[in-house]
Amino acid sequence: DEARYVGIASGLETGIEILQSGDIIFLCTDGLVGSDEKPEQSVLNGFNEILTSPLSVDLKVEKIIASALERGETDNISCVLAQV
Repeated sequence: DEARYVGIASGLETGIEILQSGDIIFLCTDGLVGSDEKPEQSVLNGFNEILTSPLSVDLKVEKIIASALERGETDNISCVLAQV
């Protein structure tokens, strides 16, 4: 059916989406991308590449967290990923 969401990536956003099989729900703390800055496009592109890859959900999460650690992020790096 429908899923309501609230996001704060670029200001408070709300909406309703219809989820379909294969959709990904991705939640993360700001420490994943740097809490004081807007994420660089290359970082977001890297996340997109990982999230759309054929890897298992567990491996996707591991790779995303590893990428943050490799960039030197230190603030509360956490994420949750679910696939419908």
